[in-house]
Amino acid sequence: MVSASLLQTGVAGVQAGLQRAERAAADIARVSIESSGDNIAGSNDDIIDIAESAVSLIEAKNQVQASAKVISVADEMLGTLLDTIA
Repeated sequence: MVSASLLQTGVAGVQAGLQRAERAAADIARVSIESSGDNIAGSNDDIIDIAESAVSLIEAKNQVQASAKVISVADEMLGTLLDTIA
């Protein structure tokens, strides 16, 4: 059934987005912890790593939001189908 497939796709997208967000957050925390031990400001590589991780975090947020929208549409389709049958 199409709506079940959409639900599975949406859930898989949410899970993938959450995993991506966790990785990005862990990378940001790792760089922050490593940089805090230094007496000097973080290196340019650290700044680039944090920037890339921040972008990845935003992309993960967008992925979760888009996948949640897919789930919402699938739910709406299923509701319409049930209303039509009943």
